[in-house]
Amino acid sequence: MAPQNLQSPLHQRSRRFPHVTSFLSPLKPYLLGQTLPWTRSTEHRKVAVYRSRGMVAIHSLVHLPPIVGAITLVVLNLTKFYVGRSFNGNAQLQLVAKLHEVFMQASIMAIILHYVRSLVCHCGLPFGGLLAPMHVSNPSFLWSLELWSALTSPNILGLQRILFVIFIPSTVLLGAVVGPSSAVAMIPRPVTSPPIQEVLAEIKDDPNRFFPKFVKNYAGVHVNVDSIAGQIFTSSRYRPADDTWMSFVSEGACSEPRVIVASNRNHTGVAMVPYLFVTKLLSEAVGNATGGLDAVSFDRTTFMTARAPQPVAVCRCADQSVPFNSLFRDQDTFLKMPNSDGSGLQQYIQLKELAKIMPTPNSPNFTWSIWKEPPSGSVHSSIGVYASRYGGNDMRINVCTLDAFWTPSTYKRSFIAGAAAVQANLLSAIPLDRRISLDTYGPAIESISFHPDWFDTEFHSALRPIYALELGIATVVAQRLSFYGPAVANFTSTLSTLSRTFTPGPLRLSGHPCANCTNMITTIYEAGYGYGALDTSLLMSLVVLIAYCCLALGYMIFDLIRGVSSTVWESPTELVTLALQAAKPDNLGYTGVGVHTMETFRKPVAIRVNEVQEVELVFVHDKAAQLRNMTKIVPNKAY
Repeated sequence: MAPQNLQSPLHQRSRRFPHVTSFLSPLKPYLLGQTLPWTRSTEHRKVAVYRSRGMVAIHSLVHLPPIVGAITLVVLNLTKFYVGRSFNGNAQLQLVAKLHEVFMQASIMAIILHYVRSLVCHCGLPFGGLLAPMHVSNPSFLWSLELWSALTSPNILGLQRILFVIFIPSTVLLGAVVGPSSAVAMIPRPVTSPPIQEVLAEIKDDPNRFFPKFVKNYAGVHVNVDSIAGQIFTSSRYRPADDTWMSFVSEGACSEPRVIVASNRNHTGVAMVPYLFVTKLLSEAVGNATGGLDAVSFDRTTFMTARAPQPVAVCRCADQSVPFNSLFRDQDTFLKMPNSDGSGLQQYIQLKELAKIMPTPNSPNFTWSIWKEPPSGSVHSSIGVYASRYGGNDMRINVCTLDAFWTPSTYKRSFIAGAAAVQANLLSAIPLDRRISLDTYGPAIESISFHPDWFDTEFHSALRPIYALELGIATVVAQRLSFYGPAVANFTSTLSTLSRTFTPGPLRLSGHPCANCTNMITTIYEAGYGYGALDTSLLMSLVVLIAYCCLALGYMIFDLIRGVSSTVWESPTELVTLALQAAKPDNLGYTGVGVHTMETFRKPVAIRVNEVQEVELVFVHDKAAQLRNMTKIVPNKAY
C-alpha cells in the first residue's frame, strides 16, 4: 500500500483533528488517562515526523505551564516577595507543588523523547538508551546496566557521543530533583518585610555633643556593678556560662530594657550596650511621627531599626604572679601588659615603681587597683593595675588595657523573650579611628571621664584568678558609656513614604559629621512570611529550577528554528508494537527471557521504513536489515 500524505483526503477523514490529537498525545500517559475517547476500532496511518513550525509551536505548549511556574518561583525568591504577617496555605501549596512537579517531569520527558527519537530516526541509538525517557524521576536508572552499556557504546562517535554521555544522565537526574526543588521554593518562610515606613528625626545640634571623642565625667548615673557581676558569673565557681554572654539591663531612665552583649575570647573582653540616647530617640521619634507607639508596642510582628554608633569597650588583661616579699624590694623586673592587637605582651612598669604607689597590705587578704596613664605612644584609653593576695606567698597582678570606640551598629527594637527590648549589632569591624579618650588615671577634676569608683568595692571579688576580669571590666565600662550623653534634645520627626532624597547625618553608617545637624532614620519593618530567605537548600532549589528553565527554553528555541517535531513512540507500549513489526535480527542470540550482557545493550538500533512503507525497529548492523534496502523516515508522511 502506498504511503499517504498528511494532506490526503483519506488521512483527513480518518483523523479529523490531527493537530489537537498530536498535542494531547504527550499528556495522555500522565494526566488524561482514559478520560478521552481513544476508541477507534482500528489503527490508521499516522505521521511520524512533522516538518512544520506550526506543529512545533503546538507541541511546545506542553512546556509553558511548568516554565512559567519555575520562573515565577525564581522571581519570587530573588525579589524577596513578602506575603504577609501570617500564612496558612501550606497544605494547598503542597498540592500545587506536586502538580508543578508532574508538569515539569512531563516536559523533561518530552525533551528526552525528542532527543532519543532524533537519534533513532537518523544515525541510530545504543539499545540501552532507548527507554531512557521512561526513567525520568527514577535516579536508579543512572547506575543501571542499560545506561552504562549505552554510555560506553563505541557506536556513537565524536560530538554526538559527548552530547549523549552528558545529556541523558543530567536530564534523568534533573527530572528526579525538580519536584523537591519546586516544593522547597514554593513554601513561604519566616522573613522580614520590605520597609513599611521611615521616620526622619532631625536635631539642630552638633553631633559631637552626642557622640564625643572625649568623655567627661557624667555625675548622677549609678552602675550596679554587683548586679552585672552576678549576671556575668553564673556558675558555682563564677565562670561565665559561655564565651558570648547576653543579658537585659533596664533602668528607670529608659522605658524599655536594653540587651548587653559581651564576649571573652583569647583573654579579650568585648562588651557593647545600646546607647541610651539613641534608644530613647528611636522610640520618641517614631512615637511623635506616628501619634504613639501603642500599635508598635503591642504588635509582636513589628520592629524598628536605625543605624547609629554604639559604644564598645575592649579590655585585655595579662595575669602575672609575683613573690610577695620581693614586691617591696628594689626590683627591676618589669610587669607586662597586652599589645594593642592582643597578639602578645610588652613591658609596662617595673615592680619598684609599682611598689612606690601601692599601699602596704595590712592583712593576708588584700586587693588594690589603680588606673594609670598609658606609656608615651600607647594607643590605649587607659591602663589598670589590679593586685590581689589571698594568703600564701604570692601576689597576683593583672595589668589590663582598656579601649573604647564608637562603632557603627544597627539598633533594633523588637520583642525578645516576650518583651520589647533594644539590641544593637555591629555592622563591621571596630573602627580604630573612632576611639574614645578615657582619662581614668588622673585626680578627680572636671575633665576626667570616669573614676576608679565605677568599680566599687563589691566588684573587687572579680580580682580572684578564677574570674574573667577582662569581661567584667569591659561590661562595666560599656554600660557606663551607654549612659553618657544629654537627654533627647528638641527634634522634629517626619513620617516618610520611603523617600531616598533625605540627606543622612552622622548617625547613618555612610554619613559624615556636620557642623550644625544630627539626623537619624528609623525604619519600621514587619516580621512575617514570604520568599527570599536564601539558605543553602533554597539556593540549591533555585539552581535546579533555573537549570530546568534553561533546558526547556533552549529546547523550544532549537525546535522552532529546526521546525521538526513528533509525538510518536513515547510509551513502552508503542515501542513494543514497533518492535513486533520487525524481523528477528541474526546476531542477538537468546534474548527471550532477558538481556544480561552489556554488548547487547551497546548495539545501535534505528527506526527505518521497509519496502512496504511500514516502519520497523531494527539493529543498524543487522545484515538482514541491510539487505532489505530500508530507508529513513520522511517528514510529513503517514505510515
